[in-house]
Amino acid sequence: MNATLEIVLKTHIRKVGLEVIKEFQYNGNNYYELVHDTSKKVKL
Repeated sequence: MNATLEIVLKTHIRKVGLEVIKEFQYNGNNYYELVHDTSKKVKL
């Protein structure tokens, strides 16, 4: 996920339960690598 979308990142963490496991740069942009525990249900 592009790091410029901070509000979207916070929403995905809060609502879906995603977790940031890595931050990296690619092509001059900053990104987050996200994961989700698939053994847990997602509450939408």
